[in-house]
Amino acid sequence: MVFEQKQDTVSKLAATKPTLSVLDTIALIVELVIGAGIFETPSLVAANAGNATMVLLFCVLGGAISLIG
Repeated sequence: MVFEQKQDTVSKLAATKPTLSVLDTIALIVELVIGAGIFETPSLVAANAGNATMVLLFCVLGGAISLIG
């Protein structure tokens, strides 16, 4: 009897399909774009900024612009 209940549970779980909502999809796209930029951009900024103070200034400025939208 317990075996039959487990089979019913497994069949119900197998019947459900994972889905993404529009919000989930948007979050994934934003995460991918930000994730790629985090690793690529700092080296470009540091190479062109001139000194460490300017690098930090540009990072703070970029963060502020990101928060504004």
